Amino acid sequence: MTPPLTVIIPTMATRERRSVLLRAIDAIRNQDITCHITVVANGPRRDPDVLAALERLDDVELLMLDEGNLVKALAAGVNAVRTNYFSVLDDDDILMPSACSRRVRYMEAHPDADALITPGQKQFADERTEWMPARFNAHDPLASLFDYNWLTPCGGVYRRSRVGPEYFASMPRYLEWTYLAFRLIRERRVHFCMNDSEPHFTMFETVGSESQKLEYFMTMPDNLLRMEDPSLSGNIQRLLADKVVRALHEASTRCLEGGQLGDAWRFHVKCLGRGRGIRFLPYTRHLLLATFRPPRRASAA
Repeated sequence: MTPPLTVIIPTMATRERRSVLLRAIDAIRNQDITCHITVVANGPRRDPDVLAALERLDDVELLMLDEGNLVKALAAGVNAVRTNYFSVLDDDDILMPSACSRRVRYMEAHPDADALITPGQKQFADERTEWMPARFNAHDPLASLFDYNWLTPCGGVYRRSRVGPEYFASMPRYLEWTYLAFRLIRERRVHFCMNDSEPHFTMFETVGSESQKLEYFMTMPDNLLRMEDPSLSGNIQRLLADKVVRALHEASTRCLEGGQLGDAWRFHVKCLGRGRGIRFLPYTRHLLLATFRPPRRASAA
């Protein structure tokens, strides 16, 4: 009998990720329904011993991609789905017991739902936990998205017949899940189960995550601009414009901190060139000071 749900785990399959990856797989195995497990091992850092361990698991479908690319890994995983529904799980996170059966029951009871968004928790290194999403406005999910991204990698379940690989192939790096949420809420019927008292997943805090890299901040303005559309309501256009301006300013400040003065100026000028960016004009003095600051003299030997 074909399981009702596939869980896709994209992973770099490095030696360092072996234990958490196997933990993620065990969490799927321990659900109260049988799920199909698809692991997409991608990138040149794949460890032969990790791959061998995955190949020995009879209940795991292993897909391989030479390129280390999350978006392509997700699209490949979704393309391989043969079940009615699918979810995604980061290789260092876990699904809570009964999460999959609760998701399947909801989707089968609501045939109009193309996607279902479920809540979970984030666990920090100091063992604190935080409910996710921390904020959500059920009356206006699209506007709420600009306040807090309510779609986490492991929080969604999708109907395969209506949400295909094209939705994942178009995701921009560093804004993957916000962009997917933006498309889904505009193009598909998205249901929310945020009032579920039991978390569906646990995300674990990762040191040195993608969102801490300078490249993350430098690519964010262009990623957000991909969401511009004149058909959006005036309120959403204003929220997006403000988000773009803030991203430009943040990119400028991060570049200045990283010693990339030219890029800092470039982002600042772009920020000022957008109407809402004028409020960051006083920041110009920091760039001027950095530009004309006398070079430090080398100390005498």
